Amino acid sequence: DTTSPVIALKGDANVTHEMHATYVDAGATWTDSLDGNGTVDANGVVDVDVPGIYYLTYDLNDSSENNATQVTRMVTVVDATVPEIVLLGDANVTHEANATYVDAGAIWTDNLDGNGTLDANGTVNVAEFGTYYLYYDLNDTSGNAALQVIRAITVVESIAPIITLQGDANATHEANTAYVDAGATWTDNLDGNGTVEAYGMVNAT
Repeated sequence: DTTSPVIALKGDANVTHEMHATYVDAGATWTDSLDGNGTVDANGVVDVDVPGIYYLTYDLNDSSENNATQVTRMVTVVDATVPEIVLLGDANVTHEANATYVDAGAIWTDNLDGNGTLDANGTVNVAEFGTYYLYYDLNDTSGNAALQVIRAITVVESIAPIITLQGDANATHEANTAYVDAGATWTDNLDGNGTVEAYGMVNAT
C-alpha cells in the first residue's frame, strides 16, 4: 500500500468567527485505499477572546505509514459587535433658565473593550430659551460605531419675578402735602433686577 490517504475539510477553509462566541470546528474526513474512511480532528487552538487569525491543521498517517497531505483551515476571530450607549437620566429634560446645567452623562459597554462612562458633545445655553441637543458617540477599538444617543434639554423660565415694596405696605399721609411713593424693586431668575413704578394715584386733597 503506497497510496496516501486523502483528507477533506468539512465546511469552509476560511472561516470568520465572532469573538466570545464558542467555536465549534466542522472537522474533516479521510479516505484511504486500505483503511477505508473516518473523521480526523484538528490540531491547533482558536482563542475566541482575542481577535486574530488562527490556523487549524489536519494530519493523518494510514496503517502503512503513508502520510496524507496536510489540510489547513484558517479561522479569523473578529469583533463585529457594535458598542452600546445607555443614557443616565432622561432623554428629554426640562431645565430652569439661569440654573447651572449638569449633565447626567451616559455609560457604554462593548464586546471587546469592556465598559465605561461617556461625556456628551454639545452645549446648553441656560441664559436663552430653547431646546438644545447633546450627542453621545463612541467607536470601539475595532472601529465599530455605536448607535448615536441624543438628549434634548429644553430651557424654560417657570419662576415668576418677585416684587418687593420699598417702605410700608400701609402708609398714613398728611392731606395737602405732596405724596412721593417709595416705589418697589423686582428680581427675576432670568431678567435680573430693577425698580418698578406704581399704578394708581393718591389724591392728597
